[in-house]
Amino acid sequence: MGSHDASVDGRNDGRLGTGSTYYCAHGKFVFPQMIVDWQPFEQFTLESSSNFPRASSLATHTLTTTDGGARLTVACSRSRGRFLSRLVDEVFNRLFGPRGVRKSCDIIGGIIHEDLASGKVAETGSPEATLTGGLS
Repeated sequence: MGSHDASVDGRNDGRLGTGSTYYCAHGKFVFPQMIVDWQPFEQFTLESSSNFPRASSLATHTLTTTDGGARLTVACSRSRGRFLSRLVDEVFNRLFGPRGVRKSCDIIGGIIHEDLASGKVAETGSPEATLTGGLS
């Protein structure tokens, strides 16, 4: 969501897994996201440090098969940590979270369509399959 740099620590034989941490840099702020649950090709859960000190949240990403291909569902917890940090983080997430998620989905959708058009990946679902967003 608009990061200018990223890195990963804690790989096991070059692979991501429980305990691996992804560092997402936005300007002068770096947000660590540690994998706390790892089930490749099914789901993973990240514990993300907040924009504010001493607050964090969990996000579980689940991939399910559909008739047209696959669906990614992201379920996010409420902020955890000290009361004031949680409160400010919740307000921030409600104001800016949906816009950032939509932007990320648009970026990922564009990459998938480019890869399909260039032949980097093959479409396995029906030819009519399209990317759709489920945000409300």
